[in-house]
Amino acid sequence: MAKILIVDDSMTIRKVLRMMLQNEGHEFIEAVDGIEGLSKFEQTPGIQLVLTDVNMPNMDGLTMCERLRQTEIGKDVTIFVISTEGNTELKLRAKAAGVSGWMTKPPQADKLIGAVQISLKNKASGQ
Repeated sequence: MAKILIVDDSMTIRKVLRMMLQNEGHEFIEAVDGIEGLSKFEQTPGIQLVLTDVNMPNMDGLTMCERLRQTEIGKDVTIFVISTEGNTELKLRAKAAGVSGWMTKPPQADKLIGAVQISLKNKASGQ
């Protein structure tokens, strides 16, 4: 299974995401904003997937994604945005930052699980 970094300022959302994915056997690392997310990503070897919100204090999720992509270890990690936001400008910025997918809160469990499984399967096969 995978190490997944969940970055969201809402403890409830972090818990919901963990609960949706816990039966898949993943390991979870959590952060409350982009600054802590970057720090935990850099300090935790082997993170394969990042789930992040956009609107957070201190550093937003898209800025975090842009900074992750500038690092050697972050340039290939899969990133999904899970946000209440959905405007085209933010989605274009996310795409430019290398975000793999965008889901609206609250995500549907089957869609989240499916997206994570496909992403991890593609990574494992080198796609």
